[in-house]
Amino acid sequence: METMLSSKMTRDFETYDALQSGKLSRMYQTTFYSAFNKQHRRSKLSIQLLVTSFFCLAMMLYSYFSNDMVSCTINLGEYPEKINTIEIDKRKCPIELTQRNIYVYYKIDGYPLHAYAGYKLHNKTQFKGIVDENARACFPYDFLKGTGTKKLLFPCGAHPVNVYNDKFGFYSESMFHDNKKILIDQRFETLAKYQDYQDIKDPPKGSFDGKADIHNWLRATSVESLKFSSGVKTLSGREDKPKMTHLLSSISSGDGMENGHFVQWMTPPPFENFMKLYGIVSGPTKFPFYIKFENYFKINEFGGNKYLVLIGSNSRFFSTSFLTSVYLAFTIITFVLGSLLLTKRGARMNCG
Repeated sequence: METMLSSKMTRDFETYDALQSGKLSRMYQTTFYSAFNKQHRRSKLSIQLLVTSFFCLAMMLYSYFSNDMVSCTINLGEYPEKINTIEIDKRKCPIELTQRNIYVYYKIDGYPLHAYAGYKLHNKTQFKGIVDENARACFPYDFLKGTGTKKLLFPCGAHPVNVYNDKFGFYSESMFHDNKKILIDQRFETLAKYQDYQDIKDPPKGSFDGKADIHNWLRATSVESLKFSSGVKTLSGREDKPKMTHLLSSISSGDGMENGHFVQWMTPPPFENFMKLYGIVSGPTKFPFYIKFENYFKINEFGGNKYLVLIGSNSRFFSTSFLTSVYLAFTIITFVLGSLLLTKRGARMNCG
């Protein structure tokens, strides 16, 4: 009896040892595989982070060194008041000309009438195509000094009357022949887009018939002295320069108040230093090219200065804006995948 009991106890201990050994083995295997999987996941995550970091660093370096948009500035205040020739070469202007557009801006520093522009001190009703003779908001640029009478300016006001009136032409040769002209986009649609007065209207034909006391200076057919009753002078110097129809109008930019350059000018500058779009030169072109500069705007006499600014690209490959978009898309995708990975990993840990 004792022998049988001893034998049974021996078998029970052997069974218990076997069970414990198997359990320990399974626990060891589970721990080993768990540690291995964690290490494997860490390795994969580290590789992903390294790849992402490398890509982000490469994009930042490219964006910094490529400097896709470049500009060159020409000081117009250095030129005399006449027709001038400005030569533009690679040394003056490091812009890539083979494919992309060149955006042409004029820049005004020290504009003395920016307060009049900012507060829109002009007759706004006139900009709706209505011959309104109320000039209360237009002083001191309201009436011309005539012989025994006064003539109301249409449109009146400090900012409209002093519209920027320098003129630029782009040519592939310095002789300024028409067949060597480089096309510049000065369409009304291009210049007036997103501007305050893009819906500006000229008065209907015949609106000024019988109104000898109103001077529609933007459509004047003859040069008329602009001597104001208040004694002020204009920045545009029209007292002795060609009529505004010559300076502002072109076939594409429009005529009268419905002129792209006039609409571009009328968007009020908040500060005394500002830039306005003059036009867009379409590529491709090549260096050197020449600018015919007709100098009329007398900002220097009022303590300011003016510049011509050309903005273009120096990248021969993809533009920075395109690569920035790719970089942004890649970053968003990486963020989403990383979030899903972390969420899935957290769920597994909670289940375990």
